[in-house]
Amino acid sequence: MIERYHNQQPTGVGSFLYDNGLIQQLLNVPGCEGIRIINAMHDDVHTLVFVAVDSLNRNLSAETMPVIAQGTTLDYSPLSIMQELPVTGVGHTHGQLVTRAAGAEMIEAYQALVPGSIKSSLYGRELFDALLAIEDCTTLRVCNGIDDEGDHKTVLLPLNAKYSVIRKGYIGATFIDDPIGDNSITCPPWCPTTDFIIL
Repeated sequence: MIERYHNQQPTGVGSFLYDNGLIQQLLNVPGCEGIRIINAMHDDVHTLVFVAVDSLNRNLSAETMPVIAQGTTLDYSPLSIMQELPVTGVGHTHGQLVTRAAGAEMIEAYQALVPGSIKSSLYGRELFDALLAIEDCTTLRVCNGIDDEGDHKTVLLPLNAKYSVIRKGYIGATFIDDPIGDNSITCPPWCPTTDFIIL
């Protein structure tokens, strides 16, 4: 999926990095059962907005709750996506918390630019908990992808402190080979039951 996106969108943003600590703040929101990753635009660049979601598919994002916006963006080639990245220009904090209003503005900008597209991908907290629990995982890379049907998807990859994809790891006592997160619930058709943002 990642390679297909790169081939179809060679000048598109390949991936984003997000610190575990920021993602954990969303998972710690009371009632959070998953995270919705929403396509957005910021300064004319494609970005992503993360929102905590409850068990009824409702966005949990009152003005005082954290919303994660644009992470550190990294271009890539399909050959290097699974290899160690140069750290030049990459800071120590990846991603930022923004207000609900700022997140909504970025989301609305994307939807105006790309109407009828996949708006968001929802992942259960179990997947985030599992990826973040892998030994040496410090950052998640969220890659843009395109599935077999041509729909926009996101793919989650755990990275170590050198920004290399973790190929093998333990989650508790279970050994995981190539831990890659996928299989999200997309909107459309499974859109949230909330008036937070038009999704």
